[in-house]
Amino acid sequence: MSQRLWAWGPAIALMAFIFYISSRPAPEFLSTDKIDFEDKLAHVLAYWVLGILCLRGILWNGKVSLRVGLAGAALISALYGASDEIHQYFVPERSSEFLDWAADAIGAALLFPTHKLLMWLIHFEKKLWRRRRPD
Repeated sequence: MSQRLWAWGPAIALMAFIFYISSRPAPEFLSTDKIDFEDKLAHVLAYWVLGILCLRGILWNGKVSLRVGLAGAALISALYGASDEIHQYFVPERSSEFLDWAADAIGAALLFPTHKLLMWLIHFEKKLWRRRRPD
């Protein structure tokens, strides 16, 4: 159980943080109708990190292929982005925007070109885990 929590805890924590931020009224600088590059970049980065954390959770037990893990992590992240936009539709002073979801999906898709670095990091972290907690 502690390994599963270690593997998925960060992804769940980031999802909870995104939900919390999305439940609050938007900051004034985001309440314009123009496309804000910084806002879209923040979406891309947040959902790339969420994708990384989901990939980490999926691959931690080592029972799925990298291809399946990448696809699953990207799908989970993109669907969470869609659910976040739906959630924001019901939050006062927030809006649900297709371009925000598109930025979320782009961030999730960034897992594919960066997967070699991510795999190295996950492998390194698992080695540290094994040293700390022998099975």
